[in-house]
Amino acid sequence: MVHEFYQGENVLITGGTDFVDKVLVQKLPRSCPHLSSIYLIVRRKKGKDVGVRMQEIFD
Repeated sequence: MVHEFYQGENVLITGGTDFVDKVLVQKLPRSCPHLSSIYLIVRRKKGKDVGVRMQEIFD
């Protein structure tokens, strides 16, 4: 049912670096394989640039 709702849709996730968002970013494509796109808004924090923080999400 959820996968039908998100079929072909775009999803925007803000603050995608905390624990809940990391789980969501990894689980959403598996649960809803027909998503069009997932957009993440991530900012620099504590001296880490966006690239480093994104790598931490996907490692």
